Amino acid sequence: MESVRQHIRSFAIRPPHYSRKGSNKSFLEDDHIQSVAEMYALNEEWMQLNLADTKPASLRQCRNIFNTEYNISFYVPKKISVMCAPQILI
Repeated sequence: MESVRQHIRSFAIRPPHYSRKGSNKSFLEDDHIQSVAEMYALNEEWMQLNLADTKPASLRQCRNIFNTEYNISFYVPKKISVMCAPQILI
């Protein structure tokens, strides 16, 4: 299942937010991926392009590797960081 590990390592990782500086957990840079199932779908495409002769792993195998070998989470913003107030023109 080295192909799954290669695929997971191909994603850009962002460090934890400053409020979680004591945490070792990192987050995927790609905000559009929100689940292991979405990563699995991308893994199937990645496999066809990069390792066409290798049998792809199952979703269960991908989920197991992701959850047990990597301390990565999907980025979900908790707050809106910048609020835009309407400007009054004089």
